[in-house]
Amino acid sequence: MTMRIVACIVALSAVTLAQRAVPPTRSHHPDVPYQAPVSLGAATYAKVLCSAVFVSGRDAEEAKQNSAYFLMTEPDRKKPITADVDRQAKRVRVTVENVTRTAAFYGDQGCVIHPVDRDGVHFTPVPVRTTLPDAASQPWPMGDAPSGEPWPATLDRARMQAAVDLAFADPAGLTAAMIVVHKGQIVGERYLPGITKDTQLESWSMGKSLTATLVGLVIKDGAFGLDDPAPVADWRRPGDPRGAIRVRDVMHMSSGLSFTGQDDRWMGGRGDAIAARGKGDDVPASLAANQGRAIAARGEAGAGDDTPAGRVRDHRRGALFQGSADLESAVRHDRDGPSCCSGTGNLF
Repeated sequence: MTMRIVACIVALSAVTLAQRAVPPTRSHHPDVPYQAPVSLGAATYAKVLCSAVFVSGRDAEEAKQNSAYFLMTEPDRKKPITADVDRQAKRVRVTVENVTRTAAFYGDQGCVIHPVDRDGVHFTPVPVRTTLPDAASQPWPMGDAPSGEPWPATLDRARMQAAVDLAFADPAGLTAAMIVVHKGQIVGERYLPGITKDTQLESWSMGKSLTATLVGLVIKDGAFGLDDPAPVADWRRPGDPRGAIRVRDVMHMSSGLSFTGQDDRWMGGRGDAIAARGKGDDVPASLAANQGRAIAARGEAGAGDDTPAGRVRDHRRGALFQGSADLESAVRHDRDGPSCCSGTGNLF
């Protein structure tokens, strides 16, 4: 009898493990059409590779190895992946098994993921013009002109260089760029071959810090307070429970809104790892679609743009930024006015 019980427990455990290994067949949220992890991964791969080649001018093979694969699920990374880079059309198509996703370059809007059912985007690209002076005419951090400051007397130059070189010693570390700042002065700087100070690189979660900085600037200007209700118009309707969400809650990532990668078990519980990419330009719709639910759904932006915090940040301007590079520009504009800070940022 005991042996039968043990055998039964072992069999049930095997079934449970098998079930965990099978991705869900439907979306966690009824208002979001389901996309399989392989589709989301292929879309992200296409977008990152497109930006690396057509925005940053990086080598396609280097970008595949160091950047593009990153948001593919672990099982999908082991499958044959075909990436077609069309330099004439400025378009990237990625195929994993029988799933193909596309991202294309749209001028000053950068690279954008095409929706599953549309070979294009849901907006008209527009040029973005700057009125800032040449970066070479202003010293860092306002621009890129070399500093005339002497080397700090208390800093060991050889040890500093050794520390910078150590960051590049292990290729598996994927270090692409490093800058060391000491009391406002650049004292260490190195880049991966093919990358320079002007190369735009993925911002990843640095977008969160930029978003927090911009929200702080808006609060300083008196637009709203940290404990005020989040200024998202769709949440201000009578009876909407999201009206109780404060700016502070959003900035702490504790708003209570649901945000999922649709297949959390591949990502070790990191529900924010893969947003519902490929919708084109649906952040306002996704935040308003269902009380208590909000799925970040724009595929073209960098980390920190597709969130309620991004909506709070953009309240004063009345528009969504198109990527983390715009976050950096906004920080510079708000901090120092439109006449300065024209250096090229290392962000998408």
